[in-house]
Amino acid sequence: MPLLLLSLAGVCAAWMAIQTGYARSRALTSTSNYVGARAGSSRARWVWQNPIAQGNTLHGVSFVDGNTGTATGDNGTIIRTTDGGNSWVIQSSGTTNTLYGVSFTDVNHGTAVGAFGTIVRTTDGGNTWSSQTSGTSNGLLAVSFTDPDTGNAVGENGIIIRTTDAGNTWVSQTSGTTNNLNAVSFTDANNGTAVSWYGIILRTTDGGANWVSQISGTESFLYGVSFTDANNGTAVGEGGTILRTTDGGSNWIAQTSGPPVFFGACLLRTQATEQPSVAMEPSCERPMEEIPGLARRAIRRALLSQFHLVMQMPAQLWVTRAQLFEQRMPE
Repeated sequence: MPLLLLSLAGVCAAWMAIQTGYARSRALTSTSNYVGARAGSSRARWVWQNPIAQGNTLHGVSFVDGNTGTATGDNGTIIRTTDGGNSWVIQSSGTTNTLYGVSFTDVNHGTAVGAFGTIVRTTDGGNTWSSQTSGTSNGLLAVSFTDPDTGNAVGENGIIIRTTDAGNTWVSQTSGTTNNLNAVSFTDANNGTAVSWYGIILRTTDGGANWVSQISGTESFLYGVSFTDANNGTAVGEGGTILRTTDGGSNWIAQTSGPPVFFGACLLRTQATEQPSVAMEPSCERPMEEIPGLARRAIRRALLSQFHLVMQMPAQLWVTRAQLFEQRMPE
């Protein structure tokens, strides 16, 4: 049984790393429309065949109209469509770092951001991409431009950076959090919203000079946000969470996305001794949402730190390992 539980823990840890965006790629291979391979001839090459146009995981996408869009992903992948996605063309990004976010303001001007503070910029629809200096080594997870010159990028450890000169210079801003900022949406040069773990929502109305925390009404991790104007926006996250505001985030209202999916933890009970002993009784009956808030937050943090959790809990319970489970409620 202990070996089985450890195996499950390993699988769950890997799954969590992928789902929370912590699987930061450091791959050494470069994505392009071919992979060079000499086999006795300089003409010998491997080419993408299936899936078309390439096979790397994609993390971000930005469309400027019904036909023209760009997607970014692992190993510096950038692909472009001008026919609504019927065909995609691989572009050369000039980096092998994972690109998590991309933002275009028109068919020509776009910026992509990624691991280790990577920023690349195009002014010709992606025919050429140029590297920019972000001033940070933190991973940048999302970017939002409102015109070719003005944009904000957010990412790991609460990093927020801003440019007003098309990325020639990026200036750090104070977010007030050290949690990863997973997404950002600006509707004009002044009004923007960023979202994070534990239901954290940050709002600015002065271009990021000040970021103010808003009450989301949830502790769910939030991974995406989109505003159509300064007042109307939606944030989404784990377990099917959807939050909606019509007043710039002064009030966030939960919406139903469908039958709920509860992400939780299998708690392995031990006696409350000075040193936790071998797990005696696995308990997987309770959805995460039914576990008290403080314990739930501790478990989540433990999951994010690869299960390194030893903590005393009420009712003489020790949590020595935590394992993810998924429970879908019947419709």
